[in-house]
Amino acid sequence: MLYLIISSIIYFIISYGFGKLMDPLMNKNHLLSIRLINGLFLMGILSLIFAIFIPLNIYYEVILLTIGIALFILQKGWKISWERGKSFLIIFATICLVGSMNAFMFDTYSYYLPTIKWLDQYGLVKGIANFDFNLGQHSLWHIIQASFNESIDGYYKINVFLLIIYILYVIEIKRFQLLLLLPLFFLFTASPSPDLAVYVLSILMISQMLISHKDSLHQNLIYSAILILIKPIAFVLPVFIFIISIKQWKNHKKAYAIILVLALLFFLKNIYLTANLIFPLKIGNIRSLTHSIPESIYDISAIDGRLVTLKHVRDINMEWFKTLSLREYYMYLFENMHYSIFLFLAFSCLMIIYFIHQFMTHGSMKLLSLLWVLKVILFALITVQYRFLLDGIVILGVLFLWNFKIQLKVIQSFIVIAALILIFYPNLVQKKVSYARLMQPYTLKQLLKPQKMDVKYQKVTLFHAPYRVILNYDVSCDVDPLNINKLLIDRYVYQGYHAENINHNEIKSGFKSVKNSNRDIFDLTKYYYMIYYSRKIE
Repeated sequence: MLYLIISSIIYFIISYGFGKLMDPLMNKNHLLSIRLINGLFLMGILSLIFAIFIPLNIYYEVILLTIGIALFILQKGWKISWERGKSFLIIFATICLVGSMNAFMFDTYSYYLPTIKWLDQYGLVKGIANFDFNLGQHSLWHIIQASFNESIDGYYKINVFLLIIYILYVIEIKRFQLLLLLPLFFLFTASPSPDLAVYVLSILMISQMLISHKDSLHQNLIYSAILILIKPIAFVLPVFIFIISIKQWKNHKKAYAIILVLALLFFLKNIYLTANLIFPLKIGNIRSLTHSIPESIYDISAIDGRLVTLKHVRDINMEWFKTLSLREYYMYLFENMHYSIFLFLAFSCLMIIYFIHQFMTHGSMKLLSLLWVLKVILFALITVQYRFLLDGIVILGVLFLWNFKIQLKVIQSFIVIAALILIFYPNLVQKKVSYARLMQPYTLKQLLKPQKMDVKYQKVTLFHAPYRVILNYDVSCDVDPLNINKLLIDRYVYQGYHAENINHNEIKSGFKSVKNSNRDIFDLTKYYYMIYYSRKIE
């Protein structure tokens, strides 16, 4: 916890330094919270560009920190005045306490941290999605985290600072009822999850619209492009903002120019990492490129998207599952109902009800509600994962809470109680939230600094290259590349392909997919059993 307080102060200084440069462009109301988040995004865009050429290692981080601190000093940032009442300090301490928990989201160890470690060691790597399909995403949020994790934030706790920005924003616009969303956000605080960045930025965008701040549309246009760079499936709000801006397009030429630059970066990043304009959709695959992903792997990914909500069902026959029509698939879902499926259906119903309400009352959010319904239909066809609808539910929560008046002391008590339940009764969360299965008991040492996973591995030679085989976890955690884990071995065997360097043993040359030979299958099986027997001995 103490570690997070110190790192948050440093984050504040450098974000302020870079963010103030953006004030003339997208913070004409001079809100401190907007300045800080703009600073993070500016550093992220710079890091994205530099990562094409160099690793985001300690040398890069020191240069970035030095520039940020120098800008803060030149701008006399210490003279800034802002509300630091008792409630702010209590909520700030609560956020740091929650943030000092171990990162319990499974995705943290399966691809958040591996993405960050690849960026640390090599920057952007051509064809990285051939090595691990999940690594093709490379969210802007992970690029920002990779810009600091070897210096000021070795425990990957950037989301703690993001929530501090959030409470500053809520205080500045005096909409304290929005703090009621913090218990939901606590589930993402201990991890570098891009989902939290999507929720906070979405709230900021919709709030600026509701308040009608000066130049909010211009600002939201740029934020829309950043939102896509963070997580492309959060496309509803960006599309909505873009459509309503068309009538005033002459007033936003500068914003459109910035969007064009960010769009080019987005597509170039995707092509470089995956040989696909709109990864992970197969339709954007550029098959002529050396590092193109075999289309059969996209088909497997599509099946995985349908299968992920059925993890509670054992022994599914994969060959039979592949043949299911959409109707048969939904019948199978209803026969094997699970809380995750129920939440998807519940969230979908809420969005449809809001859509009907907007059209019956001629509400101002008719277009937004229609876009949400279209997103529900799209994901009902692809994958029924409720978390892909959460950005819409969060915005609905903001619209619902906007005109509520609740005493700050009541809100503060609710937040503290929710945090204490999460920390001291983790079993309550683990039973209901499947991705929190790695949650561990809180210890006194975490009042000083967070925990890290104790990962054991063995160095081997695989595919003519040096690898680390992860022994005690199914995923890679934050072990330096190259490494391979149980889940990746399973995937290589199942998909019939593995990754090799385009130029022999030159990682920066990129990866291509190579069909498994009998020798490759033998080696993969050998290391699979190495993992199995190492755990049995323990």
